[in-house]
Amino acid sequence: MELSGAQFAHDVAMALQGLIPQAVCSQNAHKVVESLVPRLDVEVLAGIVHELIGHSSRLSMHALASSLLCMLLEHLAAETVAVALVDELLSGDLTQVICHKFG
Repeated sequence: MELSGAQFAHDVAMALQGLIPQAVCSQNAHKVVESLVPRLDVEVLAGIVHELIGHSSRLSMHALASSLLCMLLEHLAAETVAVALVDELLSGDLTQVICHKFG
């Protein structure tokens, strides 16, 4: 993935469409998704985040997915979709998330 261009990253992201919540929890697939983040434009990244909405609490406490959530928020800090993801996370049981090993 390191030698591939933006178009290849876009094609991989489109192939993973609909599978992102499962992919970010996979030992191998999460590395693919992480490698896509710096290569994708904001619109495609927003689509990835949209797929994670509804799963933010569970993913924030997952050993692999939690680091990807942080990476996405770093890349999309000013975007409304990132705000929606954080709002969802903050509206849940924060005690459980904060006290969790990966939360």
